[in-house]
This record gives sequence, structure tokens and C-alpha cells, in this order.
Amino acid sequence: MAEMSDEFITISEADARGYGSRPTIMRYVKKDQVRSYMSGSTRLVSANDLKRIAAMRNDGVRPSVDMDREVERLGARIATIMPALSSEQKQRLSELLSA
Repeated sequence: MAEMSDEFITISEADARGYGSRPTIMRYVKKDQVRSYMSGSTRLVSANDLKRIAAMRNDGVRPSVDMDREVERLGARIATIMPALSSEQKQRLSELLSA
């Protein structure tokens, strides 16, 4: 699937869109969770990266934590319910994780 071109917005615009406060967005930038660059004296941040983080937060994933630990945590959670999954569900989960 072709990815749409990325939109870069100011931190004020990101705040207005509900992606987080200035300190939160700057924390994402410092942790390399959001791509950004300076245009003159204005920092522009990736709207796509912020959308991805917002989607993760809606799914209960905390982007400020180490992603390796988060994958381990979610993997352990899935493993506890694996016996209850049907063969079809296990196959679908395998396909999703392979993507």
C-alpha cells in the first residue's frame, strides 16, 4: 500500500488538533518517536507520527515506554489467552504479527 505524503505541522497546530501538549510533543521528539525539523525558528513535527501515537494510545499502548518492553508485555498478555483462541484466530493473529 502506498503511503501518503507526510504533513509536517507546528507544535501549536499539533496541540490544537489534540495530539498532546507542547511538553508532551517535545518529549516524543526527544525520544525520536516523532520526526521533526526546524524551519527557521519553528519546529515542525510529523502529523502522521502523531496520528500513529494517538492510535496506539487509543489501543492502550503507552508510546512513552520502551517499545521492546511494550511488545513483551502485550505478547505475554496474548499468550495467556492463546489456548482460548480458535485455530482460525491463531492463524489471523500470526498473519497480523507477520505484517
